[in-house]
Amino acid sequence: MTLTVQVLNFGNIRGDWTAQLAGRKQGRRVLTPTNAFLIQGGKYPVLVDAGTRSVEALTRLPLGLETEFGQEHSLEAQLASHGVRPEDIGMIILTHLHVDHAGYLDRFPMATPVMVCRRELEFAFSGASPMDYAPEDLHHIVERLYTPGALGMFDLSFGERAPVMPGISVVCLAGHTPGSIAVVVETEAGAVCICGDVVYDVHGTFVERTGQTHAFEPQTSGNFATSRVEEKRAIKLAASLGRFLYPSHDHHGAVMEDGQIVGRIGRTIPGPLLPLDPRYATAP
Repeated sequence: MTLTVQVLNFGNIRGDWTAQLAGRKQGRRVLTPTNAFLIQGGKYPVLVDAGTRSVEALTRLPLGLETEFGQEHSLEAQLASHGVRPEDIGMIILTHLHVDHAGYLDRFPMATPVMVCRRELEFAFSGASPMDYAPEDLHHIVERLYTPGALGMFDLSFGERAPVMPGISVVCLAGHTPGSIAVVVETEAGAVCICGDVVYDVHGTFVERTGQTHAFEPQTSGNFATSRVEEKRAIKLAASLGRFLYPSHDHHGAVMEDGQIVGRIGRTIPGPLLPLDPRYATAP
């Protein structure tokens, strides 16, 4: 069995770059993709994360976001570019339930199981961070909760791992949200850690490290629901889980060695390695 990871783009978002990295001065707006991930080569295709249901749902957030959502960013178009139809997907795994990660779930039949960390469900429905979750998405999750086989839950605490199927496992990271998980995929080129929003900008997190004084300390984002220490812990764990680290909102992934970034990787894994170069940092 040879697994591959294809990075999908369910639309682009432009906002202030302080959301990606703490310590930056406000005023610069950057364009970032809404990545999802298609895992192929196993028993059936697996989708990791599911985009935003609509521009309106995303722009409810009081962040002054601008969006680029064309037909080319649709669920059907992104899957079709890799020869897959929505009905071919055998499982959906969510790194977390934020509005830009759970939007297309109701486009899939209830026979397609959606997997999420139970801690994420608890936090999403707690009301502690209501603007980050679309009520339509949560309503659909409730429908799945009471439909046999439509929803599955990982019961994990920080650092715990659960197997999903051969070559795919999940690890609880927390950090960004209390129930954030990583999806780890074993490929011929090495393990890929799909880390959700625990990291936004790998160049800023591991290379620029604005404001960090301690050796090898990663820079946190400006957008997390736990604490800065918990997010640092989550970043360090994610960086240790594979040769490749791929966030949900960066244009390229990171090539990691011993928890440090040494290069970049494009939007197909296995695929050509790219140098560690600011040109591959988040585009302006």
